[in-house]
Amino acid sequence: MTTPSTSPAPASDSEQDGGWWRFVILTVLLVATAGLIVLGGTSSEAFIGAALSAAGAVYQAQRAPERRQVLALLGAVALAVAVGLAVLVYRQHSPEQVFAQTTLNGEHRVVAERYEPIRVRVDADASGGQLRLVLDAQDVDTSSASCVAVGTLRFTGSDLAAEETTAALAGPGPTIVTLDLATSSHVRLEAQLDGIDSACRVSLEVRGAQFQ
Repeated sequence: MTTPSTSPAPASDSEQDGGWWRFVILTVLLVATAGLIVLGGTSSEAFIGAALSAAGAVYQAQRAPERRQVLALLGAVALAVAVGLAVLVYRQHSPEQVFAQTTLNGEHRVVAERYEPIRVRVDADASGGQLRLVLDAQDVDTSSASCVAVGTLRFTGSDLAAEETTAALAGPGPTIVTLDLATSSHVRLEAQLDGIDSACRVSLEVRGAQFQ
C-alpha cells in the first residue's frame, strides 16, 4: 500500500504575489535609510539603517516572484532617492543652514570702524530673489554718544540686483536688512559703516539669515 505524499504543493504565482506587503515594508526601510544618511551624515544610525535595508532587499528578492522583483525594488530605490534628495534640498535652503553659512569677514561677529570693508558671504545656494539678514549692532565704547543710533550700512557687490543698498541701523539691537539679489549660486557682498564718527567702533553680529 502506497502512502500518499505529504509534501506541500508549490505555491502558485498568485499565492506568492500575496506577499506584496513585504515590499511596502522594504520601501519604508529604504526611505528611512535615505533620510538617516542625509540627516545623520556618517552617524552609526545611518549605517545601521543601510545595512538593515540591504539585508531586507536581498531576502525579499529571493522570495518574491521574479516578475515583481525588478519593478518593486526599482520603485523602492527611486522613492528612497527622491526622498533623500528632497531632504537634502530642504536642508540646503533651510533658515538654519543659510544662517550657519553666513559670515562677516569669515565670522558671525565683527567689530568694524567707519568705512572699513566688511566681507559678507553666504555659502548656501540662493533659493530666492532676496536675502534677509538680522544683524545685531552694538556700540563697543558706551562711554560716549551712541554710534549705532546714527550709523548706516552700505552694501555693494555684483551679486546685488542694484548697484548698492543702504540700510539704517535700528539703534542698539537687531537690524533687519533685506537685499535684492541678482542671479547667483553663492552671495558675495561688501558692507561699510557710514554716518558715524571716525572714533566709533561698532560690533555687528549675524543673528539670522534666510533666502526669500
